[in-house]
Amino acid sequence: MFETTERLIRCCPSHSSYDELTEHLLTEFPDVDPTAVMREVGRAAAAARFTGVTQTDDWLLMCELVARHQLQLRTGTSTDDARLDPQSHPARRTG
Repeated sequence: MFETTERLIRCCPSHSSYDELTEHLLTEFPDVDPTAVMREVGRAAAAARFTGVTQTDDWLLMCELVARHQLQLRTGTSTDDARLDPQSHPARRTG
């Protein structure tokens, strides 16, 4: 379902629940404040719901990928390459 050029390393093949995912991320990112980890998982869950993915394995996978990436950005273990060299574009004229 998901394809990326840089693979995110997962702690296990799947998670059985939202709580299990949160616990695993808390363990994996001990240098991040637990409140921040829980907030990122919550934001990821909201994003997954927004896309219409239901609470299935796909929903938990999407939550994990989004939250894990955000936590990696926060800890500096991953970079947001899309924003490293932004280019300005002239404003379009309408009318």
